[in-house]
Parts: sequence; C-alpha cells; structure tokens
Amino acid sequence: MENKKLLSVLIPVYNTEKYLPKCLDSLVASKYLENLDIIVVSDGSPDNSLNIAYNYQKNHPGVFNVIDKPNGGHGSTINRGIKEAKGRYFRVLDSDDWFDTDEFDNYLEKLSKVECDLVLSDTSKVFAFDNYRKELIPKVSFEPNVVIDADKIDYTSIIGDIFITMSKVAYSVEVLRKSGLELYEKCFYVDVQYSLFVYSYVNSVVYFDNNVYQYFIGRPEQSVSTEGYKKHYKDSSKVMLSCAEYAANHKFVDSAKDRWVYDSLIQKASSNYINMRYLSLCVALKESKSFSKKLKTLGLLNIIYKKDKRVKLYKFSPVLFFLSLKLKDFLR
Repeated sequence: MENKKLLSVLIPVYNTEKYLPKCLDSLVASKYLENLDIIVVSDGSPDNSLNIAYNYQKNHPGVFNVIDKPNGGHGSTINRGIKEAKGRYFRVLDSDDWFDTDEFDNYLEKLSKVECDLVLSDTSKVFAFDNYRKELIPKVSFEPNVVIDADKIDYTSIIGDIFITMSKVAYSVEVLRKSGLELYEKCFYVDVQYSLFVYSYVNSVVYFDNNVYQYFIGRPEQSVSTEGYKKHYKDSSKVMLSCAEYAANHKFVDSAKDRWVYDSLIQKASSNYINMRYLSLCVALKESKSFSKKLKTLGLLNIIYKKDKRVKLYKFSPVLFFLSLKLKDFLR
C-alpha cells in the first residue's frame, strides 16, 4: 500500500473508558496503521477516556489526533471529524464498538485500489448478554469488489436505507465536504442525516465482502427501540422534519438514485408521522399537531397520504388507525 493516509476513522468518545482500549487496540493492531488517520473526539467526557486516548496518541504519533471539546452530542463529533479528516475516505467507529482487525486489513487492501464515492462493508452485532453471540446484519446484494454507478443500482430490491447505515459506510472525504453536511448537535437519530443527505451526492458505489464493524450490544434493553423513542421523540421529530425539508427543497434530478433518496426521505417523515400520532394518545399531542402542520406547509402531507397505507387509514378513520396500533401492541 502507498505511504499516505488512506482512511480517516472518527471515534466519538463519551463516558466509555471501559470499552475504549478494545476499540483503539483493534485499529492499532492493523498492519496498515500508518495509513490511518485516527481522530478521537472526546465530547466533554467526564471519565478517564481522554487520558486513555492521549496515551495512544503519545505511542503512535502521526496516526492519532485526539481532540477535547465541550459536549455537543454525537453529531457534533462527526462534524468536527469531517473538518479534521486527512484521509481519502472517512468512516465512524463508536468507542464501545470495534473493528475485526483481520477483516479490516483485507478491507484496507481493497480500499487502496479503488476510487469511489461510497464504500460498503458488513457489520455484526455482538450480544454481551448472550455469551457474545455474533449476528451478521443483512448484507447488500451487490457483487463484491465491483465499482458500480449509483444510478444503475436496482433500488426496488432495497428496503429502507439499511444498506447505508453508519456502521457499513465509508464516504469519500471529497464527497462528504461537497455535500455540505452539518449534522444536528445535541440530538439523537442524526445517523439518518449522515446516510441520506450525503447519498444524494454519491455517483459510484463499491461493496467489500468484509465483516469489519463489530457492534456491541451490552445490555438487553439496547435492542429495544420503543422506549428509547418515547424518551427522545422530540429529537426524532426534529431530524425527520429535516428529512422532509430536504425532500422539499433539495434540487433532485430525474434519476434512479435521486428518486430512491427522495422516497426514503418521505418514508422517514411518514414513519415519524405515524409514531407521533400514536404518541399523541399519551404524551405528544402538541408535537404531533405541529409536525403535521409543518409537513402541510412543505407541501408533503398529501404526498405522504398517497404513499403510506397507514397514513391513508388515519385519514379515513382515526379510530380504526388507533385500534390497529393497539392490536399490534397486543400481538407483540
């Protein structure tokens, strides 16, 4: 491999001193460490994580870039990482997760030989509460190691935006900066912005069949999203409204890729509409009405009515809609 920075790896850190060494060791063990630009951003972490990171920087000068900043949330660390990046490509590794080093090295070898806007790889969940059982998150159906035109992908076979979730993607730094991405700070669910807002600028995609990212599930409740959503529904609405605004205001072209991005953004707004209507039964009546009003102002409410059967049901009969949701809860 050529002697230059190939990949910037951003590691957001907050209160993860227990897990950080495993995360960083998975990178330090790489045969191609000198080709990495490892950016560790301590997001005002109150524990000993910053000192741990500084020790790695001391032992590996020119590889680690440790940044200490006031707390601004996950999105703020990514914003800072994009500005600091010195690699050709950029990806995120959360500090309680890690890379499979052997898979990562093979991935880097392939990465050094391509020029592409978006590089995909695989992810496994690792369940600490179930004897560290590993479960591979569904793969994409692309032919490995072949650069493809983003407009020639068969998007009809892709369900949602799962194939470009944060743990799977490395973006070209040039594309990231061209997109003008600025994630919301002190806000949950910004991974949606990271995926869809940048993808509209992607022209080429390649998939490497390497199970690089190991996503640590440390507690059983981590795998349950409903309670987390109820706690952070205001953040979800804020991010999903940004999806609606992007759909309404971005200059899309008539291409397969842009149609998929637009439909995915509408789907995000639509799902939040449904969730907010459900929460309006207990805690979010005001926010639910506000979200609907904003969708209408953007000219998207009727589009959502037409595209989503659940929303059609609500428009036809709110009573039947709520009964159907309660029935689903009962059958779970």
